[in-house]
Amino acid sequence: MTTQTSPNPSGPLKKALSPLSLNDKQLQQLESLEVNHHLIPASLIHEHGKFTVHMVNGEYKQQGSYFTAWLHIHASGEIIAPQDNSIYDLTIMDGNNVIYHASDIHVGQAHTFDYNPGLTINYTVLLRCTSDPHKTADITVEGDLNIG
Repeated sequence: MTTQTSPNPSGPLKKALSPLSLNDKQLQQLESLEVNHHLIPASLIHEHGKFTVHMVNGEYKQQGSYFTAWLHIHASGEIIAPQDNSIYDLTIMDGNNVIYHASDIHVGQAHTFDYNPGLTINYTVLLRCTSDPHKTADITVEGDLNIG
């Protein structure tokens, strides 16, 4: 995949960096540094835990946006409950780009992915129960998230 900087920095980039009072040329230089992987992470975030999501009609979906400042994302996790032999598909997207997809996921099966986002990540997490498309249940996931 080839990535190029745009001649005019994007609106989200301008908005995120607006407190720094950078001009368009400086913003474009930052985008160029990101594309060429010359920026060094400034911090490290680590989260570990269990959380429960509610699946309705065989689907759980979560969307959001995070300021990532070009920091590497490493995530791993597994479904730990319910122990009912269900089979799942997981898709993680950044905007319209699929950054991770796994099919035929069983309870207790670990999955890991790595991703290098840009300034922000506009994520969508979609978990589907393929063995029961009408499933409504609480799904417990345990995992780690590292940014940096």
